[in-house]
Amino acid sequence: MIVKKQKDRLNRAGFKKRAMAVKSIKIFFTSLFFNYELFRVIDELNNKEELRNFAKIYDVPTEQQVSEYFSRFNPTNFFKFINSSLLTYFKPHDYETDEYIVDATPVKCDINVIKQFITEGHLKDLRLK
Repeated sequence: MIVKKQKDRLNRAGFKKRAMAVKSIKIFFTSLFFNYELFRVIDELNNKEELRNFAKIYDVPTEQQVSEYFSRFNPTNFFKFINSSLLTYFKPHDYETDEYIVDATPVKCDINVIKQFITEGHLKDLRLK
């Protein structure tokens, strides 16, 4: 079921055939999250009914259908849609992160993502101190 906010976002981004859009986007995000190719995600969905029920994708499209659907869109509009979708569910932190130099490469690091108090003993157990 698509909520009104998601329908509006899909319409603004120019997505037609919302049912196919939702299936394709779910498959796309799953492939990004698990770092799998599209065909592997689609193959897993076809093979496992439990996974189809979890993702609520009962009619699994083929890899060609998903690729053809995404090829219709302008890449900048597509990435704007994906970015806005991610920002609605995963809001960026308001606080500053520290910069650490690892292998002469500056990396921004937010160590305490879980928001738990970390003791020195815990850091020693993790061999971080």
